[in-house]
Amino acid sequence: MKDIPAVIKAARIRCGYTQQELGEKLGYAGESANATMRKWETGKTPVPLVKIRPLAAALNLTLDDLIP
Repeated sequence: MKDIPAVIKAARIRCGYTQQELGEKLGYAGESANATMRKWETGKTPVPLVKIRPLAAALNLTLDDLIP
């Protein structure tokens, strides 16, 4: 089984984004952007289905990379 939070974090770092920057690219604003990415990267909150495709695009990943 894939460790999706680790995939997200590694891809974010590889792309050179901070949690804040990635969150803003996905439509979150202010502290919500940072908090949301932190929750996704720790596995506390799953990525909402409507954000899977934009997240994959922002991180240059395929959908298969993000879907177990």
